[in-house]
Amino acid sequence: MKASSLFLTSGAVASAVLGAMVLVVPATPAMAQSGSRLCGWSAPTPTGYIGLLYEARQDDASYSQQCDEAVDEINSEIKSNPNLKSLTWTKHYKATCESVGEKFMSSNSPKDMCDKMEAKKGYQVVKTTSTNSTTYTKT
Repeated sequence: MKASSLFLTSGAVASAVLGAMVLVVPATPAMAQSGSRLCGWSAPTPTGYIGLLYEARQDDASYSQQCDEAVDEINSEIKSNPNLKSLTWTKHYKATCESVGEKFMSSNSPKDMCDKMEAKKGYQVVKTTSTNSTTYTKT
């Protein structure tokens, strides 16, 4: 996996953090997949929450490797961007969709956030508290 194929560029992520407009592709409803886990990072922002997350499948032979790579690549991205680095990040390693999803629950996002995601894909997830909405952008 390459960071460029999983996640938005530093500039695009920084723009989202700073509240600038980011192209958002509406998430298509997907059914929760048994055995999905999230790997990545999330942080509170002045306007809500941001997550840079990868949905992995426990049944995959490369499950641990996928999570290791996703966590490391996102962490490198965070460290290399001053805007992202200024946030207080929480690491998620093989976390349940519901445990991470609690931070992103809104009028359009359920607690099981993997319902809005596709397995083996990276996402930038942004919750905006003022509008009680969450956007999922596949990266």
